[in-house]
Amino acid sequence: METQNPITKYIIVTGGNMSGLGKGTAMSSLGVLLLTKNTLLTTIKIDPYLNIDAGTMSPYEHGEVYVLEDGGEVDLDLGNYERFLNIKLTYKNNITSGKVYEQVIKKERKGEYLGKTVQVVPHVTDAIQKWIKDVIDENIKKMIKEYNITDIDQIPCICLIEVGGTVGDIESAVYLEALQQLINNLRSDDVCLCHLSHVPITGNLKEQKTKPTQHSVKILREAGLKPDFIFCRCEQPLNEEAKQKISLFSQVKKEHVISLHDTSNVYKVPLILDQQNFCTNVLKKLNLEHIVLKNRFYIAPYSFNTWKQLSDRYESSKEIVNIGIVGKYTASNDTYLSIISALVHACIECGYKLVIKYINSSHLSLKKKKKKKTIDLKKKLTKYQYDICLDNDNDSSPKHTFVDETTTDDDYDKKRKVKYDNAWNTLRSVDGVLVPGGFGTRGIEGKYLSSQYCRLNNVPYLGICLGMQTSVIDVTRQFLNKCASSEEFEDIDEAQSTSGNEHGYKRESNDEKHIDCYYNGMPTQKYIDNIPNKLADDKLQEKIKLMGITDYYKSIEEIDNNNVIISMDEFKGDDKKGGTMRLGVKKSQIIDKDSLIYKSYDEATYIYERHRHRFEINPKYVPLLEAVGLSFVAKDSDSVRMEVCEIKHLDFYVGVQFHPEFTSRPFKTNPIFLSFILASKGMLKDRLNKFGNKLRSGCLYNKF
Repeated sequence: METQNPITKYIIVTGGNMSGLGKGTAMSSLGVLLLTKNTLLTTIKIDPYLNIDAGTMSPYEHGEVYVLEDGGEVDLDLGNYERFLNIKLTYKNNITSGKVYEQVIKKERKGEYLGKTVQVVPHVTDAIQKWIKDVIDENIKKMIKEYNITDIDQIPCICLIEVGGTVGDIESAVYLEALQQLINNLRSDDVCLCHLSHVPITGNLKEQKTKPTQHSVKILREAGLKPDFIFCRCEQPLNEEAKQKISLFSQVKKEHVISLHDTSNVYKVPLILDQQNFCTNVLKKLNLEHIVLKNRFYIAPYSFNTWKQLSDRYESSKEIVNIGIVGKYTASNDTYLSIISALVHACIECGYKLVIKYINSSHLSLKKKKKKKTIDLKKKLTKYQYDICLDNDNDSSPKHTFVDETTTDDDYDKKRKVKYDNAWNTLRSVDGVLVPGGFGTRGIEGKYLSSQYCRLNNVPYLGICLGMQTSVIDVTRQFLNKCASSEEFEDIDEAQSTSGNEHGYKRESNDEKHIDCYYNGMPTQKYIDNIPNKLADDKLQEKIKLMGITDYYKSIEEIDNNNVIISMDEFKGDDKKGGTMRLGVKKSQIIDKDSLIYKSYDEATYIYERHRHRFEINPKYVPLLEAVGLSFVAKDSDSVRMEVCEIKHLDFYVGVQFHPEFTSRPFKTNPIFLSFILASKGMLKDRLNKFGNKLRSGCLYNKF
């Protein structure tokens, strides 16, 4: 039987002038339009950096680390592709220089180059081209199986390739060379090259300047690539004069100069492209305008009208829901992009307008300034050490400044106190609080305090990954062990008691919605039902005896550990950081049929969510925590690791070890985020009652 070959087309986008202009959003939006034409799609993101993946990169520098189903830690643009195009990508869909060079060097060590001198051209460029073709082949096979396609030779499969960085960068040169070689081996109607450039506005006349675009196109042509379309990123719609000038000097048709101007929401970008007939012109360039994919093989996940409804609902929402995100990476939206997207998905479905209030967790705890003292080195150092100091200091009697651990209230910095008060005022003003995942000790005490505040004031709380762990530590400190902490933080003194925080129990007195659960500094019985009064005073071993669960432990000494959060056995002793975590989609079992999570997931017994962590709840503490009211309602498939915790008598107090934001989609919000938003507006019970104790996420769009 003769093997059928699919119609494979390539759409490539490069960037000029500067990075961060929105190449990923532009390509995702084009993908939306192509999907509505019933075209099969896959995507590849090229990142020229030498890192193997994005797993060890700072969120400040690179934005969030997006986790794929197979555990790949990748650039946030792949998250955009998955959300917009409703597809599942793999680790291989993200090409980095680190991966490519690692592959080439391994082959050289194995002798696969047969003694040749290994060079960038042709060996690295060949490896890049092979990687691209292999990814396309794998994705086509997966789609053939998923949609049961038989006439594959009649169906177009389009691969969207985004080249990160900007043309002219040294790092990008090898990829531009590889793509030039790839294009030269293709027919002209098999590839479409798009270039994105910034068109700034200067002067009092607000003139749109085209010279930067002309220069970036010139550099691209010097690399052997000629653009078919030019995206012009600008504040206002591109005027006719600017279009004409760019068309003339870039040798691109005027109708192929596309305005990508600022818009009120990202879901309008496909509509802006459609207004300029961009998708139609791309299909003409690829000679696909007459090919229609038969619906019996594949039906697009949404229509163009459905996408327009999504954008319109975003614009028309009036009722505001205020969500506080307590974290340490609050300087940029990119650091929590998937979380923000998931919150937006939920708000669109509920008809709310999302207002995010960032709260720097470091500002929630008022750390004390450390006094500096000057001492005489001559009294502290040996003669040899003192002589060295003299050689490097003009002062005949060198002094040394060191930090004294003692401090008083008078040492508080006034600016720090202002930030502290502002952070707490913001926390008290929001409808719901979300503590996202993270690593490291900076700001960790503020996360404990935020979870404590929500627990004591019945404010909807969602803790993700580290956010779940901080909520567990808070409960442990309150009722079990005031020195409770995490193995991740054991090198520092993090045993501050959160119970003494002056803001933790307060809400504004005129806020009738939330009732302060503290009276004269003591918790009411409502929040500690069935807990012996002695529980908060006795030592940990005595508490175990009071609860009557001594037999659970082989010996009392096993629990003599302050670490309620511990590292997982399979990652202990590994000094590597990259890829040394529990990554990717994992199966979890909901074991409590009366839990909010069970109802949110429409009474599903098993759920599949993506993980990214190397620490877990200490199982020795679990019975104790459940005895004081923190229920672990879902565990991993082996019933060993805790996946979800709840405090059931609160409206919404949920912690999840996984990252639900990575599986949220515009037309099917992740159930946890939808429940959280509804609870923040006091509407969760109504929603569950409407659908018979089920959430039914995404049901709104079934009628469109």
